[in-house]
Amino acid sequence: MDRIRASVEQPHAFPEDEARRRLEAVCESLRTGMLKSYPLTWKWVDPATLRFDFKGEKGEGGGTARLEQGRVRIDLDARYTLPWYATVGLAEMRVRDELAKALRDRF
Repeated sequence: MDRIRASVEQPHAFPEDEARRRLEAVCESLRTGMLKSYPLTWKWVDPATLRFDFKGEKGEGGGTARLEQGRVRIDLDARYTLPWYATVGLAEMRVRDELAKALRDRF
């Protein structure tokens, strides 16, 4: 399995409760979009940090989403069986793009 890592940040100016709601919406969009073949679960581990995990036939992983002053950050670490023609760098770029889009759409 190949290791894929991605981190993205997005500025925001929402109150804490609204930011938490929007971050959960990001997770829901990932669950029904990019990670639809991988059951995605998440839970808040403290008021500012959401931990998520996923596992499927071709890979597994997890990460954190953290609300910070004026920004939100997602860090993802996954192991995935890439097709022979795909590079880790290309996979990481695609994951970063999908995460960034999910954040932009909701923040």
